Amino acid sequence: MVPDSYACHNNAALCLQIMDRMEEALQHYNDSIRLHPTRYALNNRATIYNADNRSNEALADVSQALKMSDCQEYPCSNAQLLATRAAIYMAKGDYRSALRDVNAGMETTPYDNEQLIAFYDKALLTCNLKLGISPCAGKGCK
Repeated sequence: MVPDSYACHNNAALCLQIMDRMEEALQHYNDSIRLHPTRYALNNRATIYNADNRSNEALADVSQALKMSDCQEYPCSNAQLLATRAAIYMAKGDYRSALRDVNAGMETTPYDNEQLIAFYDKALLTCNLKLGISPCAGKGCK
């Protein structure tokens, strides 16, 4: 039994998500968000929704998170949220919206976040190819 604390539910959800126990993780994210919504919990729940082809729910979570200010306990940057939303749009086949978020996210990504930069590089290439744009058109090209 997890104490009725948003932080405890969030931590339990993250552990369950890592163990690929998504339904249980989802329930704990729901409880965490019910008690105290954070950008981090909304982003992680959106990731689960997206993997389960529940893109409308995933987009709603990311949109809500983008309207919030960062939470000290669980930081989640705009760059991370935009990457999540771009991934959701790509899964839906909406490459134009994904490209918009990729370009916006690349402007805010810290230069030392190699994992996020790698995602944006691959997403930029994917979106451009799917839209018939030169593979290196956009803000991330070198």
